[in-house]
Amino acid sequence: MKPLHAIAVSLSFAAWLAGPPAAAATLDVAPVSHELTAARPALGMTVTNRGDAPVTLQVRGFAWDQDSGEDRLTPAAEVIVSPPIFSIAPGQSQVLRALVQGPGPERERSYRLLIDELPAEGERSAVRMALRLSVPVFVKPAAEPQPARLDWALAADGRSIRVANAGGSRQRVHRLELLRADGQRLAASSSGPYVLAGAQRRWTLDEDVRSLKPGETLRVSALTDAGRIEVPLVVAP
Repeated sequence: MKPLHAIAVSLSFAAWLAGPPAAAATLDVAPVSHELTAARPALGMTVTNRGDAPVTLQVRGFAWDQDSGEDRLTPAAEVIVSPPIFSIAPGQSQVLRALVQGPGPERERSYRLLIDELPAEGERSAVRMALRLSVPVFVKPAAEPQPARLDWALAADGRSIRVANAGGSRQRVHRLELLRADGQRLAASSSGPYVLAGAQRRWTLDEDVRSLKPGETLRVSALTDAGRIEVPLVVAP
C-alpha cells in the first residue's frame, strides 16, 4: 500500500504565525476507506507515524453530502471516535476506532473522518505545515442498495458538467474529459471523484469553451467503478 499522505486521502496545509520553519508529519493510515452496515457499524484503522518527531492528532466525524455539486461536511454527533485525541511517537502506531450510531439507512450514507495534526507545545510561533487526512466511511442499508445511476448534463454556460446520481450507492468518476466531434479534448477537474448516492457533483472545464456552438454534440469520456463510459451531450441553445 502506498503511503496515505502521498495519494490516498486529501491533504491540506495550514500556516501558523511567522517564525522558523518546521517539518510536517508523515503518516500512514490503513485501511484508507471503510464500508459499514447496520449489523457492523464499527470500524478500526491503524495510524502510523513515519516521521522523526512525535505527533499529536485530533479525529472528528462528519456527515458528508454534496450541495450544488460540491462536497459539504457537517459535524456528526452519531459518529463516536476513540480515542478522539492521541499522540504517536516516531515509528509507532495507534489503533483508531469509530462507531456510527443510529438506525440503518434506506440508502447508502456517507461520512468522513478528519484526522488533524495539532501543533506541539511552543510551535504556534513557527511557520509549519499542519497535516489533515480525510478518510471516507460509507454505511450501507440492510437491503442491497440500488446501484449508482448517473445522469449527465452540460451546464447552460458550457463551463461545467453536472453528474447526478439517482441510485442508492456511490460511484467514483475518474479521468473525465469532454470531447468535441473533431477530437479536441477539453479537460475537466473536480475537487473529488465520488458522486454520492442521491447527490450530484460538478466538473469544471479547464479549457476555454467559448467556441462551443449551440446544438453541437459533444462526448463525455470517463472511468467509473463500472468501467469506462462514453455519453453524448448536446450544447444547449
